[in-house]
Amino acid sequence: MSEHTGQVGSGTAGRGSAATTLEARLSAAFATLDTRPDFDSRLMARLRAESRLDVQRASEALAREQERYLTERLAVRSLGHRLAGLGSVISLESVGITALVVMLVAATVPVAQLQLYAPAIITGIGVLAGLSPFLGRALRSVAAAA
Repeated sequence: MSEHTGQVGSGTAGRGSAATTLEARLSAAFATLDTRPDFDSRLMARLRAESRLDVQRASEALAREQERYLTERLAVRSLGHRLAGLGSVISLESVGITALVVMLVAATVPVAQLQLYAPAIITGIGVLAGLSPFLGRALRSVAAAA
């Protein structure tokens, strides 16, 4: 007699079907496992192939990064040369001469005429500021000769 149901003989029949369902579930769970004799060699071959792919991807990424670094380095270097060239053209003398011209124009020209001729005045001041390094050198050479 079974303890739980009170029926005779139902305990073994229930265990048999439970064992069958457990066995079926375990078989289904482990059915995809590879149990062939050469499993180890195939696994190692697959791992080596994946390792080679990882090395190849890493070397490609390194090459891309080096290319990006060199490109940025050249751009920064080029910018540095441009700024150095600009620094040789724009000097304290050119800034001073431009400020002096602006003050002279503002003091001597009436406001109404300033508003009327503003584009021409600004252009003239810009040209004078651009030429001021050359004018400064010429003035220095004349002063040194005298």
